[in-house]
Amino acid sequence: MSVATYVRVSDGSWRFDPQQVFDALRDQYAGRSLWQGSDPRQLMAEGYADGWEVTLGEDGRTFVIKAPPVPLMELVSWVRAFVPEDVPLQVFDDQLSFEVAPLRPGITPEQVRAELFPDAWRVEEMSRSTPSARNQRRGSAKPPHLP
Repeated sequence: MSVATYVRVSDGSWRFDPQQVFDALRDQYAGRSLWQGSDPRQLMAEGYADGWEVTLGEDGRTFVIKAPPVPLMELVSWVRAFVPEDVPLQVFDDQLSFEVAPLRPGITPEQVRAELFPDAWRVEEMSRSTPSARNQRRGSAKPPHLP
């Protein structure tokens, strides 16, 4: 989880409140093992393929997500739904794989993937815990007879 994605409030008058954000995340992910260390601006969900780490910037305007592709896209969509629609948000990552983009209200995780992370399927294929369909087909055929 070395790549971070940033969701930043464009409007200087609105701020994330750590307590409200983390309470809402706990409600959203009820049943998940969540951990908050000594940093009151950080919350983590345990898991390898679905774990994530969220940190709120000191200025209260930045929501930083470190996660594999699927939970990352869910969290980006969740932030947009959490923040009032009239508050403009921007999204970008630290690898600069895409330019700073506006994050529109009502965006779904599928739309986040299609619009902001169109190459995410490559990462998902590389990090799969089960073989891809192509590898399954290849493994199911009998090897050719060798003399």
